[in-house]
Amino acid sequence: MRFLRQNTATRITVGPFLDVTNGYAAETGLTATNEALTFIVDTGGVPTLVIDTTATASGGDNDMVHITNDNAGYYDLELTAAQTNYLGRAILTIQYDTDHRPVTHEFTILPANVYDSLILGSTTDYLQVDVTQLLGTAWLTPLNAGTPAVNVRQISEDTSAADNMEKYFDGTGYNNTNNTVELSAAAVDAIWDEPVAAHTTVDTYGSYIDTELTSVISGVLLGTGTLACTYTLTLSDNGMPISGARVIVSTDGNHSNIVASGITNQYGIVPFNLDAGTVYLWRYKSGVNFSNPITATFSDLALSAVGTGTLVETESSSRIRKASFVGSS
Repeated sequence: MRFLRQNTATRITVGPFLDVTNGYAAETGLTATNEALTFIVDTGGVPTLVIDTTATASGGDNDMVHITNDNAGYYDLELTAAQTNYLGRAILTIQYDTDHRPVTHEFTILPANVYDSLILGSTTDYLQVDVTQLLGTAWLTPLNAGTPAVNVRQISEDTSAADNMEKYFDGTGYNNTNNTVELSAAAVDAIWDEPVAAHTTVDTYGSYIDTELTSVISGVLLGTGTLACTYTLTLSDNGMPISGARVIVSTDGNHSNIVASGITNQYGIVPFNLDAGTVYLWRYKSGVNFSNPITATFSDLALSAVGTGTLVETESSSRIRKASFVGSS
């Protein structure tokens, strides 16, 4: 069986034409106009007689000529586009009882894109393989043409995984304590590029870090209290100032509620603005072992020498250092 392209004029090879008497001698000099053509198409309904005429020698719809240099009795026959404008099985018979035995060929007429894909190896058209059912059930009409409307019921054979994924991505929850999500470089950059003001909400880590960094950079975090005071660190034996010491002021003994911090200047002094009441002070300097914290109490009155503290140098315990608080209302 051979294939024809729907609604396409074509030329087909017909034969071999063999002598009517002995059945084996090739007929190579037949007269085209003697040949009766019968072409019937079976589309699945009532068979259709498409061609019932004689061949033509030249200039007709069904020219039939001997193939040059052929010695086996084969001919070239033309068919018009209208004669192939069907789909399904077809049979062609060529008869002239005086000269040769009947020649019969069977064909299947294919849609153009199917013929091009299967026979011509076309790279511009392909077999149409639209999926209309899955396990006998019709596909849902997709929202976007060419994109399947997928309903994910399971992931790794687990229906709960699909549900949890949905909750995770639509923002409705699902505990992902044991999961990690990779942040892109752009996302990380966006965090670091945020204005400082966006990360200074009270009682947040951002606020705490901002307080600490400000103290380190500026050397002084005055605080927001109503009483101005200075904190001084000096050597007890000679009164020399202790510069570069970090002093942190908190209203609790756990170092949680920091209200001020600073670094002593070249005179061993760091200024603060504090509210009345008891505060706790932590002192830090590389190579020095402080006894932290010390406490100091302030009132709304004169604040002269209201708090003192001592510290010991780790390199030489013989040198004792002292600290004093002096305030003014």
